[in-house]
Amino acid sequence: MSKLTKHLKKQAIAFSMVWVSEWHRSGTSTHSHLLTKGVGIILVDKYWYERNLGYSLMTIKSMKEARELTFIWLNTLIKRLIITMFGI
Repeated sequence: MSKLTKHLKKQAIAFSMVWVSEWHRSGTSTHSHLLTKGVGIILVDKYWYERNLGYSLMTIKSMKEARELTFIWLNTLIKRLIITMFGI
């Protein structure tokens, strides 16, 4: 992700980006959740495609949708943490 950030900065694009990496449930690899503002999804998609990186991208069109997806994601993350920490 830091390489993606550097790539976008070189293009003089004003943007904000936050990402979280977490272990896949198998425990053998990681994946990232990425939230950007001010940069088109096409630029991120192109960057990953040109480097043969896996991706699954979606555009969030409203704050309501962002809040709903954030709630679902956090709920899932909390459940995974509880299972990992306590074996429940």
